[in-house]
Amino acid sequence: MFSNVEKFNMFVVYSQCNFNARLASLEYQRRYPNGPHPNKRTFLKLAHNLKNYGSFKKSAVRSKKVVDNVRTQNRVLNYVNNKTNNDQDVSLREIERFCNVRKDSARRILKKHRYRCYRLRKVQHLRDDDKPRRLRFCRWILNKKRNDPSFSSNILWSDEANFSNKGFFNRNIHYKWHNRNPYWHKETAFQERFSVNVWLGVLGSKLIGPYFYNYKLTAARYLTFLQNNLFEYIEELPLEDRLNFKYFQQDGAPAHNALISRNYLNENYPQKWIGTHGPILWPARSPDITPLDFFIWGYIKDEVYSDTPQNVDDLKQRIREACEAIRPQMIENANKGVYSRARLCIRNHGGHFEHLL
Repeated sequence: MFSNVEKFNMFVVYSQCNFNARLASLEYQRRYPNGPHPNKRTFLKLAHNLKNYGSFKKSAVRSKKVVDNVRTQNRVLNYVNNKTNNDQDVSLREIERFCNVRKDSARRILKKHRYRCYRLRKVQHLRDDDKPRRLRFCRWILNKKRNDPSFSSNILWSDEANFSNKGFFNRNIHYKWHNRNPYWHKETAFQERFSVNVWLGVLGSKLIGPYFYNYKLTAARYLTFLQNNLFEYIEELPLEDRLNFKYFQQDGAPAHNALISRNYLNENYPQKWIGTHGPILWPARSPDITPLDFFIWGYIKDEVYSDTPQNVDDLKQRIREACEAIRPQMIENANKGVYSRARLCIRNHGGHFEHLL
């Protein structure tokens, strides 16, 4: 509660009062009426720590002694290694409880021995028949790259995502420091549930969209989008981008796999579309390969959910602003990232690879 300057002034007053803690408390209050007022126990503790530990704070010296204690180090390291070997996570709070060592000391011990904290990464569940498809698609991408280094920019990557007012909001990362309780609060509309379905496309360095579905995505609504809105988006692109457009990609959403959607794509993009049942097979459960899933959506949701949307219009406007904030260079880098991910996927025999990035 006291700064180092205040503690120094307290010690000066304490010495001038002939080390009488009660008089020092009264004298300090007289000299510094506007600041916090220490009692006599504070002066006694201050002198004790300075005399015995050479510091205003006992914990600083104690932590250093604990970190240098070989038995304590071995106890912490053995506990952490045993948990790691059993593929179990471990926290500093758990180490404190089971190893009888403070959290800051445990952190210093682990840092001293070059241990780092790694977070668990969640990955999409894969079925047995997914891996051969992933291998086939990644090899196709890399084979095309040999003849055209910018081949991934010739694919119009597309995807839908759902945004709602119940998006991620972690109140544990919002703090306000104050000398009195400000009774900080924020109005939210969690009782009024609303959401929107958004379509986005990526072609070269261009972000196409967003397009908002007014209702739940169905095969009929998706077909209407393909027939009208997608054609308009492509027509609005510069001539160079339209000439570079070679393939249309979609994932395995039910509306995408509907017969009417596939018939339209076969008629308008013969042998030039990628899908679960397309001429070029898209591997199901592969959000780690498409730039929309491994970069674009995450970036947009971070921006949209930086604060709680208040209504549907506010939510849509936040999505538009987040899309406008994505620079062409960021999209190009995401497109180039497809190649490195394809190589890692092949190296890992079609399995998970994002934890290796």
